[in-house]
Amino acid sequence: MSEKIDEVNKELQHICMQLDVLFIDNTTIDDTCLNGSKLHLNAKGSAILAVHFIKFLKGGSASTSPSKRRQNYEDFQRSAILKLGELLKIIVPPDKGTRTRRRK
Repeated sequence: MSEKIDEVNKELQHICMQLDVLFIDNTTIDDTCLNGSKLHLNAKGSAILAVHFIKFLKGGSASTSPSKRRQNYEDFQRSAILKLGELLKIIVPPDKGTRTRRRK
């Protein structure tokens, strides 16, 4: 299983390099980070994943250039804003010209 995970991660890293996006390396998350079913993260695994995301949000890894870190962050912000906009369109129906009346 470990070999397959390594193989998939290498391919993902290659794809990320081609697309010029940052690959977040989560290989430190191992069996000790999974719950009893080995399907979901336990508290330790969730904490490690959170640390990786926080590092990404703060600017990527130490080996990432400052301009690349800024671009990654801007791309993340843009993507997050677009996704939030899509969600708002789903959960808040557009105003169809109806107004609420004010009481006098």
